[in-house]
Amino acid sequence: MDLGYFTATYAAKDLPETPLDTAVVTREEDGFLSRNELSNVFRIATHLETHDLPWFQTFSLWREAVRLEEMFERLMNKEAVPNKAFALSLRDGVPQILANAAHFSQVEGVEAIVN
Repeated sequence: MDLGYFTATYAAKDLPETPLDTAVVTREEDGFLSRNELSNVFRIATHLETHDLPWFQTFSLWREAVRLEEMFERLMNKEAVPNKAFALSLRDGVPQILANAAHFSQVEGVEAIVN
């Protein structure tokens, strides 16, 4: 897992939930690092810059949205999917993933929908 994907799918209170969220406990419980804190720990530990991280976060979410949209389309075409409940969640999940990608890319006029 790369830092862009990990931080883009890291469950935190600052962005809405998506089907890609890792360990949801990080959103629901106190005491977990924020995305910025995680990337700072990485930067300090590796001595690598993270100024391009938003690009990698955006790319990771777009890549997954394309893959998951294809899974949803297979479900709608009555083709086999690995997990029907997960595939059904993609109806709303893929647009939310793309909204979160817009958040990371800071595209003006497109915002993540926070419930």
